Amino acid sequence: LGAYLADAAGELLPDGDPPPFQGFSGREFFEVQRDASGLGLFVGRSEAFVPGRPRWWLPLSRRVQDAVGTFTGVIVVLMDPRHFSEFYRVSQFGREGAVAMLGSDGRLLARRAGERQWFGEEAGEEALLLQLARWPEGSYMARDRLDGVARRVAYKTVQGYALVVSGALGQAELLAPYEARRAALLRLAAGASVLLLLAFGALSWAVFSLRRVLRARELARQ
Repeated sequence: LGAYLADAAGELLPDGDPPPFQGFSGREFFEVQRDASGLGLFVGRSEAFVPGRPRWWLPLSRRVQDAVGTFTGVIVVLMDPRHFSEFYRVSQFGREGAVAMLGSDGRLLARRAGERQWFGEEAGEEALLLQLARWPEGSYMARDRLDGVARRVAYKTVQGYALVVSGALGQAELLAPYEARRAALLRLAAGASVLLLLAFGALSWAVFSLRRVLRARELARQ
């Protein structure tokens, strides 16, 4: 959407198109760079351009400082957060699959599940935060707070950026191949049972017939 340069007070330098707000002062992506040297690239929270309109931006900022490390401003790039979720394909993740990028504190930057997309919301990923407290990457099963779908979630921390990316498959779709195999095995078992019953019936009839023949021969000898 655009790249911008601001001075140490957060005032925009006159270069290029103006951003969708006045100045950077007071914005999270400005203040974290002002207050912490050596932070590197910071990915901020997705926000709407204008409240009520379906247009979002995702700020990426980097600190600018002089030769002695004094803060002199920030460079900010505003991106459409859909760039991080448009690679999703139903054929890859299924109709109930989902992909997401979150901050390591659980804030949702971009998420897509099917044709639905979410930006800038509190994801409420308690299960993910519990997992992150123990392992930087892994997988778990949980029911999603945003759409209520039970999914197997795989996640990975992006080192150096306080970001987490995740991909998830719907539990029902994930288990579908297993259920299909289970149903096929049950059908096979049922068929085998019928064959065994028929074979047992035929064998029983053969034994009964043999006994009749032997009995008839015994009577004939008498």
